[in-house]
Amino acid sequence: MEKNSPDLSLLRPFNLELAKSGEPICRFDTTPLLFVGAGTKQIVVEHTKTNVIASYSEYNLRMAPLTWIEGKPVYKGDVLWYKYGGFSMKVTGYNSRTEPNDVESGGLEGIISNRIRRYTVGETVWTNYSAWSWEPPAPMPEIKEYWCRVTAYKQWDSGIPGWRTD
Repeated sequence: MEKNSPDLSLLRPFNLELAKSGEPICRFDTTPLLFVGAGTKQIVVEHTKTNVIASYSEYNLRMAPLTWIEGKPVYKGDVLWYKYGGFSMKVTGYNSRTEPNDVESGGLEGIISNRIRRYTVGETVWTNYSAWSWEPPAPMPEIKEYWCRVTAYKQWDSGIPGWRTD
């Protein structure tokens, strides 16, 4: 399987309490559904694309992800890492558009888990989902401190002042 193709086996199993509270659900093939009610053995749903009411066994239903990143479904509460820095966020929501005029980009809402640059711990941010990854970035190399002595000198051949390090 390709790295970015969705792995449907990672979809979370159907949870009746979450469905009742309004969390999105889907079939095992990610067909979006709207929870209507629950019987003794069947879950009543509405197909959001066709508005057809149907009933399914809970074994055929899954919790719908907010989006997919690197072929894995993203749900509320998941922790993602910023690809270009060393901070992470806990996902709290999804917005299909991060910019008012940009219909191509989708974004994740999350709570920053550690301070870096302009963000602070606990701050809620909306960012483009393409900037996030499941894997933490490689650790930054350790910066070692070096000292050198700089002295002024005159070049023998031209007599022009310059700098030299020892």
